[in-house]
Amino acid sequence: MIKSTLNKLLLLALCFITSLNACKTIKSNDSGEKIKIVSLKKLLETLNHNNLDVKWIKGRGSASINFEENVQEVDLNLRIKNDSLIWLNLSKYKKKIARTSFGYDSVKITLEYPEKYFYLSSFKTLSNSTNLSLSYEIIQELLIGGSFISFVNDKFISNIKENQYHLSSHSKRKSTRIMSNKSKQGVELIYQSWIDPINFKCNRVNIFFPESSSEIDIQYEEWTDIENQLFPQKIKVKMSSFSNEYSLEIAYKSIKFDLPQRFPEIKIDDKYQPLIIND
Repeated sequence: MIKSTLNKLLLLALCFITSLNACKTIKSNDSGEKIKIVSLKKLLETLNHNNLDVKWIKGRGSASINFEENVQEVDLNLRIKNDSLIWLNLSKYKKKIARTSFGYDSVKITLEYPEKYFYLSSFKTLSNSTNLSLSYEIIQELLIGGSFISFVNDKFISNIKENQYHLSSHSKRKSTRIMSNKSKQGVELIYQSWIDPINFKCNRVNIFFPESSSEIDIQYEEWTDIENQLFPQKIKVKMSSFSNEYSLEIAYKSIKFDLPQRFPEIKIDDKYQPLIIND
């Protein structure tokens, strides 16, 4: 009698432990690997903890720019002072093509080839001209593999999607209503991200901006340990609105952190003509 009761208790305990394990893990792929379920609080804390923690960034690589089926392959040099200034130099066959600097509310661009043009403006004007939601913070985040979670003021929803952690700012039903203009009052953006269950870095971020009906979709690939910081070696970006679509692919060849940088001045003289965007 006692032995039978003990066996039943052991069986119940085994079933209970098995059920707990089933709730805590989910298969991530056919190989049998499992994703450990974590709380929303833990997921957000880990994302914040894994944010790139540097003041200076210097990068070199290549970029593919696609606008209206016009594809340009260029070499890229990048310098960033975190939360302050972004400087970009584009060249081809060692010939300077364009230079750009982004301040918190300033955009300065010079095009060198085939003709000389300049563009001086604010992000607000640039956004209105392109029908895209652009800001310094957006550009910096996408260039350094950011998660964009600081952009979201709403409560997050977390689950498992496509064998990754998935964060969203709204339910699928509410997102559909907002994107179809049935309910967009007070909504600044709709956010989604797909997070690697091993390194807790975003493999993909998608943001829709209801006010401008524009969207940005970013994929980060080949996360690499550089000076004890994880950084994506490849970045693919698509920006679209009802009237325009742009895509950008970056392949970094060299990244260095916390080396104080000089930002070469972008000079404009009477050889440059004003660049008009979507006039």
